[in-house]
Amino acid sequence: MNARSDNMNQAINLTTLETASRLRIHIVTLANWRVQGCGPSFIKLGRRVLYPLPQIEAYEKSALRSNTAKTQ
Repeated sequence: MNARSDNMNQAINLTTLETASRLRIHIVTLANWRVQGCGPSFIKLGRRVLYPLPQIEAYEKSALRSNTAKTQ
């Protein structure tokens, strides 16, 4: 296995700033979501918070709507 394939197999985790930027929200909103238990799932390593890319993509997908009516 070479270095390139090793990099491709590594999980991609975004920082709070990167995640907030991707979702186009303020980092404080993201922090509030963590406290409230909503928003994308995250990893807590000591004081560091990381967001796995697949979890962010799943959160984005769950937010897709075809109209503005409330979902059941």
